[in-house]
Amino acid sequence: MELTAEHVHPATLRALLLSCVTLLFTLHLWRWLRQRSKLPGPFPWPIIGNAAQMGSEPHKYFVRLTKKYGDVFQIKLGSRPVVVLNGDSIRQALVKQGFDFAGRPDFTSFQFVSDGNGVAFNTSSTDWWKVHRKISQSTLRMFYQGNPETKKTFEHHILCEFKELVQLFVDKSEEQRYFVPMTYLVVSTANIMSALCFGKRYVYEDEEFRQVVGRNDQFTKTVGAGSIVDVMPWLQYFPNPIKTIFDNFKKLNVEFNEFIRDKVEEHKKTWSPAPSGT
Repeated sequence: MELTAEHVHPATLRALLLSCVTLLFTLHLWRWLRQRSKLPGPFPWPIIGNAAQMGSEPHKYFVRLTKKYGDVFQIKLGSRPVVVLNGDSIRQALVKQGFDFAGRPDFTSFQFVSDGNGVAFNTSSTDWWKVHRKISQSTLRMFYQGNPETKKTFEHHILCEFKELVQLFVDKSEEQRYFVPMTYLVVSTANIMSALCFGKRYVYEDEEFRQVVGRNDQFTKTVGAGSIVDVMPWLQYFPNPIKTIFDNFKKLNVEFNEFIRDKVEEHKKTWSPAPSGT
């Protein structure tokens, strides 16, 4: 005799579904109780963890948890455990034990920032990453405490850009009486970085440069979706609002990476080594 869904009473189906949910919740609770002895922290709900409890002001939520659980506690974002540090424990972890905590979590969004090969957003502490981080740190250090000529060059770029920005503000004020300065501030900051990296600045009317820099607002809006996918990666596999925003996040990163690669190639074509002895 075959048993089909038509022969099963609805009450039986509800009871079976309730039993499965109860079993899963009990399993989740049992796993949480097993891990609770390692680090204190609030009870995480299945699937979402403590994400819903954080609200729009997570820093205040963390302050409340610190008062209850101490300077070191654990929460869950989705299915991912996260250790939260406060007070002196931050210095202990990042300074005194910096090597042990140098790695990054294997977040999904990190795969798309600098094609997953960035110094800041990299999920592995390989020898390649360590060498590049050391080069980056030593190069940045030169700009603020190294060669006096390098410091002068850095200051020169900033002062020149500042003069251009002030003059632009004066002109815009005379033409329009009032205007939104944010775009120009972002372009100005990006220009300083471009001057340091590529040895050139761009005029404020450069359409390509403004388009890339102007995507800053779009990136800010989409990076939140990346954070959600990082802790609930299954959201990227079926149609939903978060997936749509995350797809835009990936697209913006591809466009920015292409822009940087093009500028690096241009820089290589015009670059010439300094004469020996200089």
